[in-house]
Amino acid sequence: MSGVIRAIRGIRTAMAAPRRRAGRHAPQWALQWALMLALGSGAASAQLGASEASLKLAYLYNFAQFIDWPAELLPPGSPLRLCLLGADPFGAEADALASRRVRTHPVAVLRPTRSAELTSCHIAYTSGAQGSARLLEGGPRSGLLVVSDDRGALRRGATIQFVLQNQRLRWHLDHETARQQGLSVSAKLLELSLPPPAP
Repeated sequence: MSGVIRAIRGIRTAMAAPRRRAGRHAPQWALQWALMLALGSGAASAQLGASEASLKLAYLYNFAQFIDWPAELLPPGSPLRLCLLGADPFGAEADALASRRVRTHPVAVLRPTRSAELTSCHIAYTSGAQGSARLLEGGPRSGLLVVSDDRGALRRGATIQFVLQNQRLRWHLDHETARQQGLSVSAKLLELSLPPPAP
């Protein structure tokens, strides 16, 4: 079983346990604990059997569970396209997501080589300043969730930026940019996200 699938299953198992104990309406701390388990340090990564790259990939998948796209851009049952741009740190692990679904949507993993191909993407991940600058040229694109680990990505128009904080994998989320892109972000995801860093 690939690291990303172990990470996804570990996150789901961790989320289910506190919900079973707390009942149908689990308190916020329970959800936060469950998700933070997968964001962490070596102990959490080892427990999930996942590398940092696997955790990032698992979170790209899980972000989609907490975000709604306009129906005209993602009709029911249509593929949710995850696009990996530039250097791909995930390799064959990303292709394992092709067996997963986000609600009614099968996941399709694409590696576009031309900017024109981005029009079909729903999530775009890029690492490094050069890749994010090229992707975000011209500002936010409607219906495109841009995720990067480049430190300046949010300033250039990305929605989510991965960061390491106290040896834990976390993320900043710019809610205003998400709105401009026509994306509806769940309050649960917003509560667990770090605000955009100060300029």
